[in-house]
Amino acid sequence: MVTLVPDPIKEGRSDLYRFVNTDRKGYFAIGNVPPGEYKVFAWEDIEPGAYMDPEFLKPHESDAQKITVQPNGQQQVSLQQIPAVI
Repeated sequence: MVTLVPDPIKEGRSDLYRFVNTDRKGYFAIGNVPPGEYKVFAWEDIEPGAYMDPEFLKPHESDAQKITVQPNGQQQVSLQQIPAVI
């Protein structure tokens, strides 16, 4: 699963958070993202909604890729998957 999180975190703005599953090759697309600064994370497994918790994200900040979304823009990112915590 890939998550897109506003940077900085905007609590109460769930409309700015996105999540998608990758295809078999690891590709993904996220559409209709409002312009702004974001962090993108790739998870092996994650509890639903956990990506909206700033405390949950803190230890994984270094695994995220920062992006700037422009109006009608496109970006390509290459991510390292964050292993599931058992």
